[in-house]
Amino acid sequence: IGKESIHAAYEQLSDTILKLLGTRTIFIMHWDEQDRPVNMHCRSVIEHPYPPLDAMQQIFAKGTLLRQELENQKLLLFSAEQAAALPSPLIDCLKTIDYQALVLSLMQVGQADYGILAIATSKSVEDLAPYELSLMKRMTYDLTHLMDDAILLDQRRALATMEERNHLARELHDSVAQALYGVSLFTDATRLAFESNRPEIVRQYLDDLKEISQEAMSDMRMLIFELRPPILDEQGLAAALQSRLDAVESRAGVKALLSVDGNFHLTTEQESELYRIAQEALNNAVKHAHATQVRVSLAVQNDIFQMMIEDDGVGFDPKAAEQAGGQGFRNIRERAEIIGAKYSIISKIGDGTKIIVKVKQ
Repeated sequence: IGKESIHAAYEQLSDTILKLLGTRTIFIMHWDEQDRPVNMHCRSVIEHPYPPLDAMQQIFAKGTLLRQELENQKLLLFSAEQAAALPSPLIDCLKTIDYQALVLSLMQVGQADYGILAIATSKSVEDLAPYELSLMKRMTYDLTHLMDDAILLDQRRALATMEERNHLARELHDSVAQALYGVSLFTDATRLAFESNRPEIVRQYLDDLKEISQEAMSDMRMLIFELRPPILDEQGLAAALQSRLDAVESRAGVKALLSVDGNFHLTTEQESELYRIAQEALNNAVKHAHATQVRVSLAVQNDIFQMMIEDDGVGFDPKAAEQAGGQGFRNIRERAEIIGAKYSIISKIGDGTKIIVKVKQ
């Protein structure tokens, strides 16, 4: 889950807190690394006015008395009478709610403060059981780490995107440069052979030129499909993979087959990462394994989606490749981790490769 979907997660957790604790109102406010307000989520059993985010941030800003108390104690407990003395607009939004106690809890990881969890409950301070306070602390912990994980995931995605773009730029430059150099070299050689009246050499060089240009076209198609294809968003994973097989593998002379068994319902993120994994496997099959056949199988069984990519290429030693820190292995592993998928790579030298990825849909 990234920050773009954190609000939906907060809504679900807020509903759970309302049911578990008999809560009247819950609000969650979080800020960024510079202590700037990001957003505020509020859930209540009745309609009531929501305070402005900027005004709420001023109440909990670094250096304020309330923030200092929270940093020292982590959790503050107020009766309704005590809470009435807290600054506006925090209390203004609670005036219409029949509550007996207010709990403020700091969302913190290490020395980093992420925000505030506030719970207004119908129970008095005296009636709140120790287990309920422990549960509130646990909920604060869960909410905090949910945000922390979302931030780390977004940073990881941004880094992965940058690495992908740099990788694509390098590959594009190398592929085009090599192809153009080869074309230039063989063009000069062909001209010299023609001027020397060596028709058999001219024919050979023209065949070589054709082979170089075909390889360059194949490489270019692969690189183009490194970008996210629109068909993935419009028609889904199966259609995107079929488009890729038609445009790259089939045109490269590789027999390509896609089989789909059952209906599957994947998230946009799952489809994106699975497509990238398939892309990595197919690129390796064509460029490095020199496969003549590839097969991609998509299937669903007991709510588990499975994607399998097989090729009849030269194969390799997976253990040795992983120890060598191959980029392909790392890409597959990291993309599988992002969506919580399990994967296995089965291969041996001279006997092709099979990559299997499983994820709960």
